[in-house]
Amino acid sequence: METHQVNDLLSFLKAELGPRFPPGARITDMATKTVVTPKDPLEVSALRGMPGPFVVEVFPREGLTWTAIAVALAASTASMILTSILTPDPPNATARNVQQESPNNGLSERTNQARVNGRVPDILGKVRSTADLLAQPYKIFENHVEKEIAFMCIGRGAYAIHDARDDTTPISQIAGASVEVYAPFTSPNSGHAPQLRIGNAINQPVISSKRINSVNGQVLQPQDVGSAIRRGMVFRSPNEVVSQDSELDFTELFIAGEVISIQGAAQTQGTYSFSPPEGATFRTDSAMRPAWGEVTFEGNHAAEWSAGQVVTLSNGAVSWTDHTGGDGDFDYTATGNVTGIYGVISASFAAGETTVRLDTTQNSAAWAAFRTAPNVVSGTPTLTRPSDIVQFDLSGMYTINTLTSSLLTLDNPSAVNPAWDTLQNDYGGVSVVMNPTISTTGERWVGWFTVESVQPITRVIANVIALNGLYKDNGRQQYRRDVVYRFEAQRVDGNGNPYGPVLAFNREIRGSAVTKVVRADTLDVELGGEPSKRWQMRARRLTNSDTDFEGSVVDEIQWRDLYACSAVDRTHFGDVTTVQSVTFATDGALAVKERKLNLLVTRKLPRRVSGSTFTTELYPTTDVADIISAVCLDPLIGNRAPAEVDFDNIYATAQAIRDYFGVDVAQFNYTIDSDNLSFEETLDMIAQAVFCRAYRRGSVIKLFFERASEDASLQFNHRNKLPGSETRTEGSAMENDGIEYPWIDPDDDSQVTIYLPEDRSAVNPKRYDSVGVRVREQAYIHAYRAWNKLQFQDVVTEFDALPEANLLAVSERIRVADNTRAQGSDGEIVDVAEDDGRLVALSQPYDWKPGGTYRIFLQSSDATIETMAVQSGGSARLALLEREPRTPIILRGEGYNPTTYIIGEGTSPREAMPFLVDEKGAPNDDGTIPLKAINYDARYYQNDLDFHA
Repeated sequence: METHQVNDLLSFLKAELGPRFPPGARITDMATKTVVTPKDPLEVSALRGMPGPFVVEVFPREGLTWTAIAVALAASTASMILTSILTPDPPNATARNVQQESPNNGLSERTNQARVNGRVPDILGKVRSTADLLAQPYKIFENHVEKEIAFMCIGRGAYAIHDARDDTTPISQIAGASVEVYAPFTSPNSGHAPQLRIGNAINQPVISSKRINSVNGQVLQPQDVGSAIRRGMVFRSPNEVVSQDSELDFTELFIAGEVISIQGAAQTQGTYSFSPPEGATFRTDSAMRPAWGEVTFEGNHAAEWSAGQVVTLSNGAVSWTDHTGGDGDFDYTATGNVTGIYGVISASFAAGETTVRLDTTQNSAAWAAFRTAPNVVSGTPTLTRPSDIVQFDLSGMYTINTLTSSLLTLDNPSAVNPAWDTLQNDYGGVSVVMNPTISTTGERWVGWFTVESVQPITRVIANVIALNGLYKDNGRQQYRRDVVYRFEAQRVDGNGNPYGPVLAFNREIRGSAVTKVVRADTLDVELGGEPSKRWQMRARRLTNSDTDFEGSVVDEIQWRDLYACSAVDRTHFGDVTTVQSVTFATDGALAVKERKLNLLVTRKLPRRVSGSTFTTELYPTTDVADIISAVCLDPLIGNRAPAEVDFDNIYATAQAIRDYFGVDVAQFNYTIDSDNLSFEETLDMIAQAVFCRAYRRGSVIKLFFERASEDASLQFNHRNKLPGSETRTEGSAMENDGIEYPWIDPDDDSQVTIYLPEDRSAVNPKRYDSVGVRVREQAYIHAYRAWNKLQFQDVVTEFDALPEANLLAVSERIRVADNTRAQGSDGEIVDVAEDDGRLVALSQPYDWKPGGTYRIFLQSSDATIETMAVQSGGSARLALLEREPRTPIILRGEGYNPTTYIIGEGTSPREAMPFLVDEKGAPNDDGTIPLKAINYDARYYQNDLDFHA
């Protein structure tokens, strides 16, 4: 007995006993005299909150008596199946976390993705690896073609690479695509050559990039394009300008945050109209796109018109006499129409006539029709303008807050022009339809955007694209159109204030005289000077629009991507295999398609020489013996000493599997991706894939191969079963009538499902989930074993066995007598005869039948159970033991845990029959082992030899 004063019971026990609490041991809370040994994580948390004191009982490992030996078996977990109630189950049909798993194990669409805080994949055997993203991919343009650069992780350790694909297409068949695989302890930053290169050299270091979501395709507008001249608009209080022209789109002209000028936004009391009584004559300048036109009529009316006024010209039909030309030249009457809204440039009076010159730039095509007319152009127009009584004028310089295609929302316009208050207070908050001119002022920047990063931002990558191409076309010939833009960056301090020089970079996107597809440019620059984690960045177009070209001009550019990048100082990333890839987009696409880079790989592991000696050189292998050996010795998984692994048994069992089935199904092909999977669960998962169970004898790990057998490992009857603990169920508890067994076919890595019955007639099939199975024969045998057990399982027995059951492995054959009808009685030992330690007094009377055979099970103070023959001691409350107990009897009142007993009849009502151990639970508090077994039937294995030649 040892006494310890500790602050944390669980930490103390872990330090003393290791990470696993010994089976059979128990913890008693002395404050309540109850057993508080935790059986699940919730009970572990509850134990932490108990004040104690506690008694912790751990059974000794040595001893000469039968009881001590049984305790030693329980304490050392001799032949214990490698499972634990305190850890989750390995991946199976009902316990697969699709969100956390590697796409390697997925049975559906597999894409390259970041598994944040996920386990680095441990690939065992051969799998098609859909690599995990290690860094944010970034996109650049090379010769106007988009490509994405990604850096990914295949998994821990070294691998043989058999192929590389984008989805199902080999990388070697994709023009411009490149893949470079780097072995452990190398990377693009280390200067080492890649283990494998497909395509051209990538020549890009590993960087940490962060895409800035604020930049998402904003148009960089030309400085001269942002104007809406004399278009119908309504002003609404408190800050809205609403377009009445369905052909006007504000989003094509303006951007949020820029300053605009609104002119000619005066509402007047009525209008003034004039129709020349004698009609009027019209003329314009001779340019292809006339900038002015004149209306001349009799009388002195110059005072009625002045520069800056907006005139609506109605009844604008005009005519003139023209000539056909040629040999048959004759006169004809030509017509046109100049109805529209114009700005007045000037008004004058001379020679008895008034001439009003108008700005025709917004309707130049109508006036160009008669720019070379040989005779007088005449018409009977009506000229209408606002009256001279102004009610309010909303003209001014405003900042755009938000905008849609037909609505501008201004930033606090009443602070700029109090006339907005007049609109609200005196005119109901809504103006009449007016024809103002709205134009931009200053430089048309997109940004600033503030960019932050955990690491100093040392590099910036920006993509500016012309999605529809860059060209001019007059219908006869296409011309190249080049566009220049500027990018600026400036440091920002912790308070959000910019400081230091503004770094400016001018770039040109070159157009094409041949194609009409995407043209693009990537700005990729180092940000020199003082390191900073915060920057502000912006961009604008420098090239003006081309309004002089006679034809169509396509030159819209968009700022699509912005990446803030930090240098990665590490030259490699440890014992992991990585891959860098370059994927090109299809011509004309705005973005690279979904990433589906995958590689067929085989893990390289040491090869066994003999005994526990393995090579230092690594070899690709799918052999389950190589894999189990490596997992056991791996310091990050098993971390077992060679003496704790029976390599002879493991390699012999693998060969026995191949010999028995007549085909190599002793393979495991899977990606260990869960960080919540213990070594024991990993080992059991691998073993089950090859029809085995992993177990320990003493401290040595071995494999048990399940197959047809005529021999039973143990027999259970009234001597080694706890009386009254056995139950039997006739028939199968499962309600399924078929099997579905999906697995991955290595020929095309597609999911294939085995259905049994093959005609798929099952209404409620049980669906399994293959783990580590990529061999057709292996999947077939698993499916048929499950199907046969579903058909031929008809008896289930459950009971608590004495500690010798620790010698069993799940799936071993045993023989079990039927003790479900045995009678028993239990109680406490209340006295022991002073002159004979075998004679004990019982707390409850027992009906001793003459000539009967009985056994007693004594549970001592250390929770172990001892069994022996017993007979009547001369009365119903006296029992004579076969021998004195090896552990002293504790009477009621002498200790916190008195000796208890169970007496049962010493015969088995029915003959023992063969069973298979189906489940083996953790030891009970009394050291007994819960067992569940199904009836043994050789037909379970009737399809095992289907692949023998």
